[in-house]
Amino acid sequence: MSQSLVFLIGLTIGLFGGIIIKTLFSLNAKESPYPSELDTFEAILEQYMQELDTKQREIQQVLTKLESYQPSSGLNKQTYSPVYQAKAEKVLAMLNQGYNYAEIAQKLGLGTGEVELIHQLKNNEIAH
Repeated sequence: MSQSLVFLIGLTIGLFGGIIIKTLFSLNAKESPYPSELDTFEAILEQYMQELDTKQREIQQVLTKLESYQPSSGLNKQTYSPVYQAKAEKVLAMLNQGYNYAEIAQKLGLGTGEVELIHQLKNNEIAH
């Protein structure tokens, strides 16, 4: 066989092979589930983006309300009841004597959180 005949046979086989492969790829591309899965993914992503936008608007509304919040003029001794003032004075006196929150709460029959709150309120009153 001559070299040119081998070349022509190889060229023919390559041409037919290319046509067959191209046909198979185009058929697979038409049957491929990827475009529909991509559409589904895009729809889900769009839904999440809308939900995020809604949440962001809600958060911005809350922040706007918080920024515009003006606390009342503050509590002074006249607004406290006499019972609270007496309780607060006992708590503060015991704190000054070195008792801790738990000891004061036990001795006065209060909750530890209440003792701590009285102490914090007194500190805030002094700071203002």
